[in-house]
Amino acid sequence: MIHRYPVNYIAITQKFKSGSHYGLDLGWNSKYCEGKNQPIYASADGTVYSTKDNDTTGKSWGNFIKINHGGNEYTLYAHLKTGSLLVKVGDKVKQGQRIATMGTTGESLGNHLHFEIYKGGTGTNYRVDPLPLTYVFDGQIVHNDDKSIVKYYTPITPSVVRDISKDQVKTLKYVNVRAGAGTNQTILGQVDTGNIYNFTETKVNGEYTWYKIAEGQWIAQDKANTYLEVLLKEEKQETNNETNAKLEELTKKNQELIDENTLLTKQNEELKEEIKDLQQELIENETYKQFFDIKETAKYKIKLNEGEKIYIK
Repeated sequence: MIHRYPVNYIAITQKFKSGSHYGLDLGWNSKYCEGKNQPIYASADGTVYSTKDNDTTGKSWGNFIKINHGGNEYTLYAHLKTGSLLVKVGDKVKQGQRIATMGTTGESLGNHLHFEIYKGGTGTNYRVDPLPLTYVFDGQIVHNDDKSIVKYYTPITPSVVRDISKDQVKTLKYVNVRAGAGTNQTILGQVDTGNIYNFTETKVNGEYTWYKIAEGQWIAQDKANTYLEVLLKEEKQETNNETNAKLEELTKKNQELIDENTLLTKQNEELKEEIKDLQQELIENETYKQFFDIKETAKYKIKLNEGEKIYIK
């Protein structure tokens, strides 16, 4: 998941340290972003999981907001100014949405934001270093001392829909987008599970096959094929309606041919009978012709009774 820094003026006053400090402390500058009253923003889309306001104990986080980002990932925003919370439990928030104001409640020696990221659950044992997971977005200002340690978000080419006329890849988990085809290349950001991207080039480098999803943007497939699903282009497929229409047309033509063949067969039989009759008539005509062509000089005269015939060889 891509987290945006939750303040627009970024000055890291204390880093994550396992065993003693489990988040990033972010300070302020009177010249930028309302000074010590910096607005606090949601680092990513999510749902407000828990809150506290009007804390008077002076202990721990003081006033805070915790957001559930899905996939067992959470963020915490602590030491918030009393009465500044703009969200409540159950509210849906978007990345970059203002949720509160920087303060100094709880165990705090001055105005700052204590920012934590949890991966795996809500318990404190799931806290991880936010620095490698959080990015500077356009419009945010970074203190000079921190410019070399923060990561900058480069907008990743948008996900597209499945297009069978193009070669594409679908992400099966969160994957890094790098500036080149290699694990030594700069990480530009991450893309979410289920996204689809067109690819125009592939390279094999070590244990990974790399897919170019945009100019200067590559994602990798491992040998076990757990990162990506490769969707190669297919021949153009007809829709069901087109297929059904074609089938109906061919069926109709086939029936017409069957009917035509039946008619031709009947006509053929009739012609055979007519030919047979004509052949018989021809035989009879030839016989009578031979009979009447007997010359008068014949030696014998033959008298035939009605219905009798004579054949001349």
